[in-house]
Amino acid sequence: QHIFYPYELEWMEGGMVDHVVRLLSRKQLYTEPSIEFIPFIYTPLFSYVGMIISKIFGVGFFSLRLISFLSSLGCFIIIFEFVRRETKSLFFAILSTGLFAATYRISGAWLDLARVDSLFLLFLLWGSYLLRFYESALSLVVSGLLIFLSFFTKQTGIVVAIAMSVYCLIYLSKWKKFIFPATVLLCFILSTLAMDWVSQGWYSYYVFDLPNQHKMLSYQIIIFWIRDFMYLSVAFTISLIYCLFLLWRLRRKINGYYIIFFLSMIGTSWFSRLHAGAYNNVLLPAYIV
Repeated sequence: QHIFYPYELEWMEGGMVDHVVRLLSRKQLYTEPSIEFIPFIYTPLFSYVGMIISKIFGVGFFSLRLISFLSSLGCFIIIFEFVRRETKSLFFAILSTGLFAATYRISGAWLDLARVDSLFLLFLLWGSYLLRFYESALSLVVSGLLIFLSFFTKQTGIVVAIAMSVYCLIYLSKWKKFIFPATVLLCFILSTLAMDWVSQGWYSYYVFDLPNQHKMLSYQIIIFWIRDFMYLSVAFTISLIYCLFLLWRLRRKINGYYIIFFLSMIGTSWFSRLHAGAYNNVLLPAYIV
């Protein structure tokens, strides 16, 4: 029902369509602000993907919502497979996937909107999944690329990228520990240099400078833990107890992975929630973990 709805379901959806229209018109996305156009403060990948899909299905809300809808289905599949491989239990795999799906309303009914979040989460989960279960050089490179793509969809992916780099440096062996961090860092540097060169520096202004000027809401330091986790208090408490249990055997690689992954996903949501203007969609990484 949402995907085919002909009007805005959220106040930035129309702006996201405008971004796609601009790219299709071969105009710069990051440019000097004017009455005609001011870009949102997101990294550009969702707009580029939207441009490709819009060439197939036409320009409008449907094409962009389709990206989010398919991305959220992809998130369900990865969560299912993540838990199934870890627990060898079909029941817990279904339970975990269903629990995340059940957060649809409390996370802002966001998973099928013409916004960046579902695609961001898809890359984030996919990269984290590969990092957990595969350790070949190629898989570490692909994992790093996927985590970078999550950042290139939404900046907050950098929190998980840094955390997972720390995991690799601590727990992976010999030269393999450097592959993931190097891949993420190289992609980050090259993309920033390239985008700044194309946009004459406006990319960094919108993507880094402006977000850093958002007012910090000190009351959210506490409210986040009381209000935002109210509906998932049981799941959060069990997860927290489990992570504390893992600390007893922190030297094990799997324990280190889940502690770092847990803290980074919670931290991503918490850090975003502290900024003025943050809505319930920023809770999605925390709800996933």
